[in-house]
Amino acid sequence: MEPKPQMAWVEAVVRDRFGTVKSRSRSPNLMTAAGGAWWENQLFGTPVTPTPYIGISTDTTTISAGDTVLAGEQTTNGLARAAATVVYPGGGTETDTVQLTITYTYTGSSSLSINKAGLFTASSGGTMIRETKLNELATLTTSGDTLSLTWDISF
Repeated sequence: MEPKPQMAWVEAVVRDRFGTVKSRSRSPNLMTAAGGAWWENQLFGTPVTPTPYIGISTDTTTISAGDTVLAGEQTTNGLARAAATVVYPGGGTETDTVQLTITYTYTGSSSLSINKAGLFTASSGGTMIRETKLNELATLTTSGDTLSLTWDISF
């Protein structure tokens, strides 16, 4: 049997304050070089059990494996980096997929377009393991809009 490469996708869903879906997109992402080194240490070094954190950004530049920070990362209006909920869709740790989920509730008063997301090992700083540029901008227009991200990682 051929080994399966690690794959990861991010689904972004924006809802208005009444729960109506405004947009939905599914985007591939890449493992950063620092993320690769982190995984290598997890496998062959001194592993840690991190809490995964997800940050979001309005930056529109191209993502790169050399990125170590999430340019334009949001820190206010309910959009600051936060801990993700870890779900094993198969019901246990034996599955080959893990889902990381988070929902942000926008508290700002002007329209804002989220373009990127990053997966981190800490609530600030830390290692950015993965980064994605959303296939469709996630535009938050009024206070109460929500952005839900589901990060699927298959091994």
